[in-house]
Amino acid sequence: YRVVLQESNHTIYNFSVPTTIALYIYIINLQTRTPLYRKLNSIFILLYILFSIINPLLIQQENRFLTYTYIIGAFFLTITCLLYLYELIKVPDLINVWRTPLFWITWGILAMYIPKAILYSVFEYLTYKQEVAASFGNTFHILNKILSIFYFGFISYGSLCRLIYRN
Repeated sequence: YRVVLQESNHTIYNFSVPTTIALYIYIINLQTRTPLYRKLNSIFILLYILFSIINPLLIQQENRFLTYTYIIGAFFLTITCLLYLYELIKVPDLINVWRTPLFWITWGILAMYIPKAILYSVFEYLTYKQEVAASFGNTFHILNKILSIFYFGFISYGSLCRLIYRN
């Protein structure tokens, strides 16, 4: 869209990022056993959707990528993933993580969203500052490709691990 049509693709990401993050929190919440964690995840979803609506209207402008929405979503998603992993550790049952898809998916989420949230925290400053915009853009794209490899690697393994280790 951006390359071929030479138009901004921010609106696509400003819609898809909150949708993806809310869905990830919801999916992880479905596998969460602790009632407190389930309630907390549900609150995260509601707060995040509310923030995703308020941010473009009152805080950031719609004509650029909504970095605050990404950062807040990554924060909620990170807490949700960490609560899931903590709960997984505390389960008295013996769990084979090689066969647990959500274990790998949460690691993929953590590998992608934590570093990118840190990058997006300085994104607005470095992208619109002429002296460093080009070099930051190149570095950002390289890091984004590396993080995407880890993210999709973990997600792919998580999607296939039950097929790989079928008895």
